[in-house]
Amino acid sequence: LGGTLDATNVITPIMSIIVSIGYDHMGVLGNTLTSIAKNKLGIVKPKVPLIHSIKQPHLKPLINSHANMMASPVINARMHRLSNITHTPNIAFNLQGVTYSIRMRGAHQIDNARLAITALTHLNHLGYHVHTKHIQTGLTRAFMPGRFEAFKPHIYLDGAHNISGLKASLNTLELLAEGRPKTIVFAVMADKDYAPMLNLLESVANTLVLTEIPTLRSEKAEVLYAKVNHPHKKRMPDYKDVYDLIKDDPCVLITGSLYFISMIRQALSNENRSKV
Repeated sequence: LGGTLDATNVITPIMSIIVSIGYDHMGVLGNTLTSIAKNKLGIVKPKVPLIHSIKQPHLKPLINSHANMMASPVINARMHRLSNITHTPNIAFNLQGVTYSIRMRGAHQIDNARLAITALTHLNHLGYHVHTKHIQTGLTRAFMPGRFEAFKPHIYLDGAHNISGLKASLNTLELLAEGRPKTIVFAVMADKDYAPMLNLLESVANTLVLTEIPTLRSEKAEVLYAKVNHPHKKRMPDYKDVYDLIKDDPCVLITGSLYFISMIRQALSNENRSKV
């Protein structure tokens, strides 16, 4: 969960890093961004630097107050401006006079990279020796399966499982679709606040496919289907059948749950191998 209730609190790190604050795990962390931020700030340790890239201005006093109480220095990665941002063939940008390139897709990955650069650079103030060229190499090579991964030129997998992650995913899809009709395949855990996610998907998808995975936590495809009013909606209780449905669609995003992405990624891999 990251923060007060996280298992990593058993250690004292050399720095604490908070990427962002968004609506997720509300049943545990609270229903407001302030409540969630308070829980996230539980990861801060006495006199240990806090590096973050939190966007919301109204959370700044809370962050600074908590850090002051812990006597922890605060470094906001967003204070460093980016320039010369390009998106093809890979994302590249300039930060403090240095050009970086990242393999992972999505404008949000630029923010993630800036945070990583800020944290790694700050290590040099803590007695470590991290060279810029090694940061550049690391960012160029960094890759996470299922994080807006291009499975085929027209099929993308992204385990966006909350509203903020889904917004970032759909923004990236819009860039990559280049005007092509968009098919979105969605499965989600029943204990997630998925209604806002469905509303967002309905506004973007040309075709919306609702499916499920074989686990007790997964919401039923039939339930999801009944909750949307999209004119081109489809239900598919067996996620393994999805590939035959989407293989000829011009632009496909498969999203909603990391559990789902893990399973369908394996199914798609098996599908490919069976055709070799």
